[in-house]
Amino acid sequence: MYKRIRLYLTLAVVMLLSACDAEQQYNSHYPCNFIFYSQHHPESSLSKVNETNPGFFVAVEVKRVSGINTVYCTPNTGEADAPLKLTNEVENNRISYADMGAGGRLIIGCTTLNGLKAYDGMCPACLAAGTATNFPLTWTDNGKNVKCAKCSTVYSLNNEGISIEGKESRLLQYRFLYGTGYDQTQIIRITN
Repeated sequence: MYKRIRLYLTLAVVMLLSACDAEQQYNSHYPCNFIFYSQHHPESSLSKVNETNPGFFVAVEVKRVSGINTVYCTPNTGEADAPLKLTNEVENNRISYADMGAGGRLIIGCTTLNGLKAYDGMCPACLAAGTATNFPLTWTDNGKNVKCAKCSTVYSLNNEGISIEGKESRLLQYRFLYGTGYDQTQIIRITN
């Protein structure tokens, strides 16, 4: 009986340790909770983020303008979308977009090799160096990478957000959940 208990305890410890390793890939320092109903907004670049569109990424910010949540999307392939006003009851009043990572900006898309990813839109090297959180990343290399204007570090979107200069820095990553809601609506959710 003691051997069986010891075996169960050993298995439990191994499972807990392996779960901790998997969790380290996702950032938990900055709260993140972003929800987008892509079928409600087919005109948005975010509606094109899926596994059939590898290499496509969108920088996303949400601001409250005149009492309405407004989504600003800039795809890595061209001009920014027109501001998208979320006027339905759920998106405008029941969902809070206050927690969107370090500086309120996310980069969401599909890598060419590793599937759907969600990164913080702020430079992790600059975030680690101080108390400020406003270090936005911009598209570079035809949208394959992002660059920090302050420290000039370039990060590869298709290679797990790793610095291409070999620096020990990588983009902060969040969980990307893609699914169908109760009413068969496609939902993108980015969370810790």
